[in-house]
Amino acid sequence: MLMSMMMMMVMVTTTTLTMMVLVKMMMVTTTAMMILMSLMMTMIMMMTLRMRRMIVMMMMMMMIMTMMLMMTNTTTMMIILLSMRMMIVMMMMMMMTMMMVMMMMVIMMLMLTMMMILMMTMMVTTTTKMIIIFMRVMMTIVIMVIVMMMMMMMMTMMVMLMIEMMIIRMMMM
Repeated sequence: MLMSMMMMMVMVTTTTLTMMVLVKMMMVTTTAMMILMSLMMTMIMMMTLRMRRMIVMMMMMMMIMTMMLMMTNTTTMMIILLSMRMMIVMMMMMMMTMMMVMMMMVIMMLMLTMMMILMMTMMVTTTTKMIIIFMRVMMTIVIMVIVMMMMMMMMTMMVMLMIEMMIIRMMMM
């Protein structure tokens, strides 16, 4: 009886861990997609002059992506809570989510500040050339920052994945 119970426990924990890893993989892919999207957006920005609409689009995209990431994180949280012996991993996940949310907030703030600055410049300057140049520079800077953030997130994700894999292996032994 006891043995069977133990076996059940191990099975549950391993399955939950595999699920977690899968979710992690999904998250990594989403981050990669985000990087690609941002780069594509830069390309579009360089080409067109309808800048404000583009900025709004980018803001929207960022919002959607953050929502997605947060949702995936919550699911992982639930899975971890199911397996009680994964307390350490849970703590790490909490840290990760907090970090990611913070990063996203920073990006959002940057975007908003950029928008404000742009609006102010629109008010002040009348020369369209100047505005366009300024906007391009600003957008490139912002996108660079975003890409950097994403890269950091990817790295952390990879580390987490490695740790989880190790735990799974330990359990399989």
